[in-house]
Amino acid sequence: MKTILYEKLFTFSILFVLLIVTILTTRSLTAQPLASGQSKFLGAGSSHFLWRYFDQYWNQITPGNEGKWGVVSPSKDTYNWGNLDKIYNYARNRNLQFKQHTFVWGQQAPGWVASLDSASQRASVEHWIKSFGERYPLTVMADVVNEPFHAVPSYAKGLGGNGKTGWDWVITSFELARKYMPQGCKLILNEYNVLHSNTVTNNYINIINLLKDRNLIDGIGIQGHYFEFRSHIDASSNIYVWNVNTIKSNLDKLAATGIPIYITEFDIDEKDDANQLASYKLYFPIFWSHPAVKGITLWGYISSDVWSAHPTTFLIVDDGSNGIERPALKWLRDYINNPTNVKEAVNIPARFKLEQNYPNPFNPTTRIKYSVSKSAHVSLKVYNLLGQEVSTLFEGNRQPGNYNATFDGSGLASGVYLYKMQSVEFSEAKKLMIIK
Repeated sequence: MKTILYEKLFTFSILFVLLIVTILTTRSLTAQPLASGQSKFLGAGSSHFLWRYFDQYWNQITPGNEGKWGVVSPSKDTYNWGNLDKIYNYARNRNLQFKQHTFVWGQQAPGWVASLDSASQRASVEHWIKSFGERYPLTVMADVVNEPFHAVPSYAKGLGGNGKTGWDWVITSFELARKYMPQGCKLILNEYNVLHSNTVTNNYINIINLLKDRNLIDGIGIQGHYFEFRSHIDASSNIYVWNVNTIKSNLDKLAATGIPIYITEFDIDEKDDANQLASYKLYFPIFWSHPAVKGITLWGYISSDVWSAHPTTFLIVDDGSNGIERPALKWLRDYINNPTNVKEAVNIPARFKLEQNYPNPFNPTTRIKYSVSKSAHVSLKVYNLLGQEVSTLFEGNRQPGNYNATFDGSGLASGVYLYKMQSVEFSEAKKLMIIK
């Protein structure tokens, strides 16, 4: 009896071990970064609390806060490298591209630097960049200056101030980075709220060309936060949507400089899964499919490590185990591996449009096509000739695209009716006829 019991226990143990091995092997076989084998990277920002499956999704990493000067050097002449070391060593051990963020920025700078004289400020910036370059020789990319339009540092005068070019402090920052960062490290200028404005894009190109003329810049950084393109889909107030065609046109302008483009902090901050998915389908292909864009870094990819001002950017719910993927991440995996729908994804209508229904006259159903050129609340309704609503075909938010609606008039009498499409910036009505 004991022999039989031992045999059963042994058999169960073997089966259990085989099950665990199968699960682990299956994950390891499928656990390739999404952009593995691609010509461009797909990475993410991270704190030093690294999620254990990070490298099974992303092949590039950017420290979220740990690489900022004020975090590394809160006191003069001291550097706290520990947390940054964790991220760098993680990248090195897993063959991930490591990018520094950031050297010169008007925010999260050391408090002590503002009280220094100009010469000491320059010397401090130089020592900071030099120390970083020596400690992290495998750094692939670095945001040298972050947000020159929005966050001029208090120590800019120590770097030359505006000077003759208007941007001498930016030029000096890049000169120091070129001098002390390892050979081959790509030096990047990083900014947000650029692409929606022709004026801002042109101003950005002016700085880029100053750096390009001096052989100081290797990459153009566009942060790519959701708020740079539109407000939340479900927002009840302060709704704005920048024109997608303008975004694409200005991306082309930047590409014309001949300098590679990096989307450095891409996110879609939508708590509703369907809304996040819709916006990923709209905006992500614009950048991923562009030949000048050499990589995209996601900002706030997991729920346990997000930007507090934008808490619903995450693609993975950290459940303390394997993580739960949101629909946008599942789509992202399929899209990157099979980008056959690129043309469809970025083919944005130039204007709102309501087409004539077909067939017309009809009995009992007809189809109505309509186009939406930018995200908006849209209604499509049918009325009788007395102005009374008889059917709502659609009422809600629409992303840019082409749509079809089917109208079933089987419950209505023969005659002429009106169908009307309406949004904040568009209103049009057409006639249809039911014949029975």
